[in-house]
Amino acid sequence: MIKNLIKWHKKAAENIMDYMGWDHYNLVWYSWIEGFIVGGLVVWLLF
Repeated sequence: MIKNLIKWHKKAAENIMDYMGWDHYNLVWYSWIEGFIVGGLVVWLLF
């Protein structure tokens, strides 16, 4: 079951990269910035 989830996630990431015209580097930066913003919102809402 975990292997299917990993395959699905890799395929979804590849599809997003193809759609946006990004490479792995762009996807990593987008994920980092998104995590920073979401984490900041969570902290702001909790405190």
